[in-house]
Formats: sequence, C-alpha cells, structure tokens
Amino acid sequence: MSRRRTFARLIAQQGKIAEAIGDGKVIRRLNDMFAYILVDEVQDLAGFDIDVLELLLRSTIAMSLVGDIRQSTYRTSYATKNKKFCGRGFVLKAGAWQKAGLCEVTYMAQSRRCIQPICDVADLIFPDLPKAQSKNERQTVHDGVFVVRTIHIEKYRRQYQPQVLRLDRRFGTDLPAENFGMVKGLGFERVLIIPYGGITKWLRTGKVEHVAGSADEVYVGITRAYLSVAFIHDGDVAVPGISVFEPQAQE
Repeated sequence: MSRRRTFARLIAQQGKIAEAIGDGKVIRRLNDMFAYILVDEVQDLAGFDIDVLELLLRSTIAMSLVGDIRQSTYRTSYATKNKKFCGRGFVLKAGAWQKAGLCEVTYMAQSRRCIQPICDVADLIFPDLPKAQSKNERQTVHDGVFVVRTIHIEKYRRQYQPQVLRLDRRFGTDLPAENFGMVKGLGFERVLIIPYGGITKWLRTGKVEHVAGSADEVYVGITRAYLSVAFIHDGDVAVPGISVFEPQAQE
C-alpha cells in the first residue's frame, strides 16, 4: 500500500474518531502544519480519500482542489466506498459540497497545450462536457489531426518525429511507444497514435460509443500533443476535423 493511501486512510479514521469525541486533534495538527492545501488530480481520488477531502473542507484550512474529470485513468482505491463519486462522478460530490456551502465549483474549459483543432477532436470523446478553448496560437506547416496510412508510417515518423502512443502494450509492439496512462501530465509537439479496435471503429464510423470503454485514456492520448495528432488508420474517416495525411501535399 502506498504511503499516500495509508496516510489518507489514517486521517479519515482518526478524523472520525476525533469528531466523535469532540476533540479535533487531527484537524488542529494539520492546521498548525499547513496554511493552504492544494490537491491536484482530484478526479483520481477514491474511497476514504473523498471522506478526507470533506473533513478538510469542513475545517478552517484554506483549500483548492484541481482536476480534469476527463482524465481519470488512475484511482487511489478500488473499494466500493464512494464508488459513484470516482472519476467523472466526482462532479456529483463537488456539487453536493457546493450546495452545502463547503466550496465553490469553477469550470475552466481551456487548454494551453493543444491547438484548437486538437481540442475540437478531443471534445468529441465527451460530447456532454463543456468545449475547450485553446490558448495555444502557434502555427507550423503541419498542424491539426490526421490519419496516416500504414504505408506512410515510416515517412511520417522521419518527417515529423512524433511521440508514438498506444492504449497498452498489446498494441503496436513493432514501434517504440508509450502507453496513454504513462504520459498523463506530459506534452509533446506531435503525437502518433497506434489504434486498437475501438479507435478504428470510431474513426471509421464517427460513433463515439466505440471508445467509451477507454474514453479517458483516449482523451489523454489525443491531448498530449501541442500541434498535431495522427492516427494510424487505413480505412474511411468519418470523424469531423480529421484529414488524411498525404506525403506529397506535406512536402
């Protein structure tokens, strides 16, 4: 068990005991140690960790919680405790806290990494969430989202040197690649994505339900890029905003 998870559970358990006897030693100790607590990647917290957050929000300690519910590729616990508030479900708990006067919820649908065409395609993965506005105004000769035919992969890699990404090691074993989950938080000028069955069906039909089971991971993969994203794909393309890479046109 990680130190982070152990610490969180200890605080939760001790906090409940402290509250029950009207003591409050745990919160007072934290208040003495920290003037302000910032919690990042809050969408990854689960189980007793969510109880810890509420305990802290009910205290006098100033706090900010930051996260992106579209990037829930990891959980601190897979217990049934608070299961419905994990990942995208965290907005339900945040809404309840706001209603109770414990916090204020602010949505910031902006990207300082991806150019707008990449934001537009990534937003298709979560059609019910606010659309992102890009703050990246850079321009080069090769910007946007593309599909690259198999016969052009090596030429594309030589020309643009993209970071190759994949869902996991079952896919694209013949190319040096990183898994989506391993590059969360990182950024690359250009990305080349090795597809799995769901991505291929999504590209061919435009129906986002084909990537629903790995939506967070696919979103993370697409949004690692600053300037261009390319999918290896030999079929038709029905997803808006994605064009076919043509070597002659790019040279």
